[in-house]
Amino acid sequence: MKHLNCFLTTLLLVYSCFISAQDFEVNGIFYKVTSDIDRTVSVTKHSSGYFDSLVIPETVNYGVSVYRVDAIADEAFFSCSGVTSITLPNGLTKIGNDAFSSCSGLTEIIFPDCLMSIGDRAFQGCSGITSVVLPSNVQTVGFAAFVNCSKLTSIIVKCKTPPTIDPDAFMGVQATLYVPYGTKDLYKTAVGWNKFTDV
Repeated sequence: MKHLNCFLTTLLLVYSCFISAQDFEVNGIFYKVTSDIDRTVSVTKHSSGYFDSLVIPETVNYGVSVYRVDAIADEAFFSCSGVTSITLPNGLTKIGNDAFSSCSGLTEIIFPDCLMSIGDRAFQGCSGITSVVLPSNVQTVGFAAFVNCSKLTSIIVKCKTPPTIDPDAFMGVQATLYVPYGTKDLYKTAVGWNKFTDV
């Protein structure tokens, strides 16, 4: 009986780990549980051919629990050329590498105030985007995050301290940089930001 109880306990633990690691789908978007304790999930991928205007919810239900969406995983929407606008949820803190890379039809992206990190090549090749607003909590912008965003002409940064960005985060972008009042000199000397001539 003792051996049976140990076996059942082990089986239950393995099953719980298996469930936690699985993707699940809600309305054409796939999620992965990243923390059972904090009840958080990341967006991992999408159904082929799904949506043009994308709104990612703040929370999703999985089993008997409600999970908070706090990240977009690497390559989650890679080359999703059909999407034209994206609204990201409040509570989102991280956008992964190549998350929206080559979404050539994308013209509008709305970042939540709590966003902290934008990964490498996250919006590379999003040639339809004309304006980007980086909220005040952004801390890092990765390599080539907005490279080949050929129509990007306006970048509004709400951070009073310049975020740490890769020197090539906006490589090839000819845009006007708008920064908070009194911070122009900081941005003009900060790595990466000092490449902008129109501030």
